[in-house]
Amino acid sequence: MARDLCPRRAANGRAFFGRDAELARLETELLRDDAPVVTLLAAGGVGKTRLAVEAAG
Repeated sequence: MARDLCPRRAANGRAFFGRDAELARLETELLRDDAPVVTLLAAGGVGKTRLAVEAAG
């Protein structure tokens, strides 16, 4: 089977790449038993929603 070298694509068709560290950290935080809520804080336009969608999906 050929290896897929293309970046992941969300439902909106946009590529997702270059945020592996942030995605891994978010997934780690979401799996914690002592963290009932995880909040993404950053300036507008930096990709909070896109990161959350990728983590969810």
